[in-house]
Amino acid sequence: MANLDPDNVDIFDFQKVLNKSSKAEIVPMSEEASPVTPPGSNKEYLLPKNAKLYDSGGESVSHSLVCEAGTKMAKKFSADESVSLTYAGISASESSQYAYESVFQITTLYGVYSFDQQVYSVQLRQPYDYVNKELIEEALSLPVWSEDKATYEEFKNFFTKWGTHILLECYLGTRYQLTVQQESEDEEWKETFKACVQSEFEGIVVAKAETVNSSDYSRYSKKREIQAKVRGGDSTTGAILSEDPSNKDKFADWQKSRTTGAMDGTLGARVDSIGKFLGASKVQEHIDASKRLVPGLDYFSSFRRFTGYLQGGWWDGKITWAEWKIEPHPALQIIPEQVDGWVTTKIAPNHVRVERERSNNLVVNVPVTVIVPLIPLDITITWSNPSGGTWGALGLSIYPADNIFGWRSRTSIAPKEPGTVHAPTLDTWGSFD
Repeated sequence: MANLDPDNVDIFDFQKVLNKSSKAEIVPMSEEASPVTPPGSNKEYLLPKNAKLYDSGGESVSHSLVCEAGTKMAKKFSADESVSLTYAGISASESSQYAYESVFQITTLYGVYSFDQQVYSVQLRQPYDYVNKELIEEALSLPVWSEDKATYEEFKNFFTKWGTHILLECYLGTRYQLTVQQESEDEEWKETFKACVQSEFEGIVVAKAETVNSSDYSRYSKKREIQAKVRGGDSTTGAILSEDPSNKDKFADWQKSRTTGAMDGTLGARVDSIGKFLGASKVQEHIDASKRLVPGLDYFSSFRRFTGYLQGGWWDGKITWAEWKIEPHPALQIIPEQVDGWVTTKIAPNHVRVERERSNNLVVNVPVTVIVPLIPLDITITWSNPSGGTWGALGLSIYPADNIFGWRSRTSIAPKEPGTVHAPTLDTWGSFD
């Protein structure tokens, strides 16, 4: 079953998610099966008794190009399962304990498009009659969730074995799936970005694109990233298109190759968390197991990875050391890098100290990665010679940046004197002191 680790999942690549996921069976397939030839196929398959096949009609649909900044795109995907199913490989509802905010970066613009042909889907039939008894036994043997290391490790081992989510329905057919992204903090650039995507993919995304200013297109083409997934159709023709996804002639060749026997590419799946899935059962054991699992998965799914810096400095005093400490929680980590002229020590997973060795710089900036749950946190920052003119700070962003100064979207923890600052969550925009 699927392991939807918020930090590592590529929702636009369903096959990659499957390859990284647990192979444990939450709902084992029945050994009783009937032969079936799916629509668009020339092969006969055995369909298990507890699965059902739906003919989706096989209509080809060009879905409109959607361009949004990361936060708004995440909301679109969360609010409507059909959006994530159309433009990505994983479809998860708002209640499924999966956050699209972990996928879309705050200050990145995204353009998503798909040319989709859903031919058929396979769905579980009466799944609660077939739930793996071993899964239920192990879930019920877990301790009541609490944020201590021993409990965390037990839940971690459980989710490593069983996965976090169950595949409820798998969709097959053909698809050209395009994602274009570009870092930009300028909301006004969005419409220009969209026009540039349409221009680059003219004849595919739109029949005829508007003329784009050459300087704007140059800015776009220098930094945009493209991911194209081609599913179904002739495999060689599809591979050629995926390497040159803006070529309308190769796109047309692939469209023509989608004939009987080449219409069963895996497009994606609808998923739910194990806990939510079991909670919808009428079997009391399943409901009890759900109550045990849901709080733990809430915690696991709340983790995010931030990049940023630890900073200490002075204007009229001299700082020789500084420390940064986030209140401890299971799996929370501060991962610092070494800085020339300073000695950086990781005292504990949540605690870092830096000491001056030979540096004459006024300020120390330690690049850092912080892995934290999105819960209220206390951050303690202390430093030597806490006189006027010295300071310590922790600055974070959900996206990497070359320059730590002047970030528009970041969390900045900067107490006026050594001490503890309370932050509602570390993905909150603004400064806290």
